[in-house]
Amino acid sequence: MVHLITGYKGSEHIKSADTRSFNSAMFGNGQFVMEIGEELDASIINNNTVRVLDGDILMQGGHIRIETNTYEDLTIETGTAGKNRIDLIVMTYEKNSTDGTEKAYLEVLKGAEAEGTPSAPEYVLGTLAEGALKNQMPLYRVKIQGVVLSTIEGMFKTIPTYKTIAEQYAAQYAARITALKSTDILDTAEEVMANTQKNMFAGALALKEVASSVITNTEIDAALK
Repeated sequence: MVHLITGYKGSEHIKSADTRSFNSAMFGNGQFVMEIGEELDASIINNNTVRVLDGDILMQGGHIRIETNTYEDLTIETGTAGKNRIDLIVMTYEKNSTDGTEKAYLEVLKGAEAEGTPSAPEYVLGTLAEGALKNQMPLYRVKIQGVVLSTIEGMFKTIPTYKTIAEQYAAQYAARITALKSTDILDTAEEVMANTQKNMFAGALALKEVASSVITNTEIDAALK
């Protein structure tokens, strides 16, 4: 059924699924932290507290954020002497099957204790576009050694802004031009034609060797044909 999203119909008609679909088409149907704010940076505050700073998430197209200049403190249960544990800090999405309301929140999934190497707890993977009522995005792996909250490790990817991507491509292009300008290439047609075939071939090989560090072989081969 055709559904005009950006159009006036006289009543509310845009659903969260519409926005998720658009975002997924733009950025891919994955789960990412976005390049804005503190990017959900986390730190250990004390032996029972991990603090997650502000930032934005795209979860299968759904936009979730911790507001700017705010944070969330999460409680990590104290471990047991002589045993180890891995907890997960996840962003959980849930939809109420009765009234359709949706919510997102951070939570700690407690792992099982082990005397040796512990395993991380399982989490829910749901496909929202197919009507899943719950999905959990792992953000941090928390390691508890004995009674000590020892380390936290990030588990997410961060997607750059269009501005960052443009700057990266501009820098790569500039590096390629600089490398090409540093090669000794004859400037005039007369000088080029005065070269023997042997020297011209040697020069082409030298150019290819120098430029290969910044330009792919496919690009060079195409240029030399």
